[in-house]
Amino acid sequence: MRIYIQTIPKSGTYFMAAFLSELGFNDTGLHVGLDHVLRTKDFDLKTNVETPGRTRAMQPYAQTILGLAPGDAAFGHMPVGLHPIKFPRVFFVCCYRHPRKTLVSEFVDFRFRRQDVPWIKPSEIADDRVAFATYLRKCGPEQMDKWRDLLRVRRLVTLRWPGFSARRYAFVNFDAMLADPAVPRALAERLGVDPQRVPDAMAAARTAETKTKATGLTLDRNAFWSDEAEAAYAALRAEARVRRAKSLGLTL
Repeated sequence: MRIYIQTIPKSGTYFMAAFLSELGFNDTGLHVGLDHVLRTKDFDLKTNVETPGRTRAMQPYAQTILGLAPGDAAFGHMPVGLHPIKFPRVFFVCCYRHPRKTLVSEFVDFRFRRQDVPWIKPSEIADDRVAFATYLRKCGPEQMDKWRDLLRVRRLVTLRWPGFSARRYAFVNFDAMLADPAVPRALAERLGVDPQRVPDAMAAARTAETKTKATGLTLDRNAFWSDEAEAAYAALRAEARVRRAKSLGLTL
């Protein structure tokens, strides 16, 4: 079995890779893009956190996925799950989280941790609330595109479209995975792993120094939601995505 973890940004991408590694799969560290791959394991944590673009190597996504060996896991926001026939040996783990959480998390990452997103830095926009509203207008649409892709995958699986066998897909709410022990146990069983291994695997994944975990930051994330930010969020029609997700059986 090869595994591709398809996620909405900030929905446990690296956490899921760490968890699967603890279950016995090989976390390749390959973050898959359309025409490139981030080779995260070839670089130190500081580079991955602050300037992830330095880990980029140009390579078509199909070459990366087809190059996975049995037991390998790769990950990314690229909707590889839309192509099950092209990749018949891959199991897809699709991770998501409420967009109000993922948008704030990505904003925090861009503004306070990354060093390659200069336009959002405090030196450019002093007020966090103004910066967040600016981020929503500039970057929010891209997250909504990821939601569109994930919901397309879910719909095709639900419709039992040719190639989209439910046996090859798992849909995981990242917050539920952290809060409800039944969620990672169910995933382990889907992957043919003894669920007795799950508690230790979850504990190890929680303590792992992942690439995008926010550390050393004390922020009131609710304070970012100014009237301007709420208006920008409404313009994204994110709640329409949430309603659609629920109609397709996803939990949010």
